[in-house]
Amino acid sequence: MNKQLQAIISASKYWVSDQQHITDFERHEGELSHKKFARRLLSLYQLQPNAFDQISQKLVAGFEIEFYLAAEQIGLLAQSIEGILPRDQILLVKLDQVPKTDGQNFYLMAEKTGCPPAGLQSYELVSPKLDPLSLIYYLNVFVKKLKQFGAKDGDDIGFHLHFSTEAHCRISPLAVVYSLDQHGLLSFKSRKFTRDIVAQLFSYQPEDWAFIFNRVLKKNYSINFLDFANNNHFELRALGGKGYLFDSKHSPQGYALNSLLALTKALSYPDKKLAKLIRRQYKLDKKLVKLNQVKYASLKAKPKNAIWTSCFNSEV
Repeated sequence: MNKQLQAIISASKYWVSDQQHITDFERHEGELSHKKFARRLLSLYQLQPNAFDQISQKLVAGFEIEFYLAAEQIGLLAQSIEGILPRDQILLVKLDQVPKTDGQNFYLMAEKTGCPPAGLQSYELVSPKLDPLSLIYYLNVFVKKLKQFGAKDGDDIGFHLHFSTEAHCRISPLAVVYSLDQHGLLSFKSRKFTRDIVAQLFSYQPEDWAFIFNRVLKKNYSINFLDFANNNHFELRALGGKGYLFDSKHSPQGYALNSLLALTKALSYPDKKLAKLIRRQYKLDKKLVKLNQVKYASLKAKPKNAIWTSCFNSEV
């Protein structure tokens, strides 16, 4: 023990805080005692132990909740959030711009997207990186707070879930799309302005998937894979639209739990099994029209509902 203590004391001479940047923000320190937070997490776990026990420990999660609120309420909301954050957490507030978040703290910020109703403004609550159980806890308490303060949603805003893996492993994005789709988590009638990734990807033959993933899929799809090379990180954007915040059937917290279960399933698929499942489920019958590889005289016969594109400098 003495040797361990000596080593830590020696190392402490070079410690540098990673929280220096937070002094630029309005800050609200968590007031919930560690004991109460632990009890609340335990109570949440005991409600659905079978579900939480299935979730892979490799998964790291986070969220963004977009909402509308009267400007005079936002300060009171921030103060109220102090009571549901444990003492090791902090809420950073920035209402004059959209700051870059750090993955370590909660943020309350002004949002530039959406068209708020008269008398309301756009805001967003952003979480740090979380374990699955904490993810569900914070979604539960934040949604309750938003309802208490009269927050509204709308057709042009939504809910974003972030997932990645802490362990050094590679997941196929095809497994992610397949598993979420099979669990009914990628299509909601209320969600607008978000494109269907399943129709875009699994309508095409497998030889075209790499090009579609690399060049076609963007942030405006139901899954944003732009940062997937970084620990399999992706943003699930399928839930949202008018009524999404307080929908008893598809609440953000229930949706997040189901997503965690679906992604745990995705982690378990061997490539051979996934190939059979995808082939069985989807038609895979469209082909890209590669404009640099066809004679223009033949274009009239090409399908108009396919992607027409040049395929230079891409692996197709």
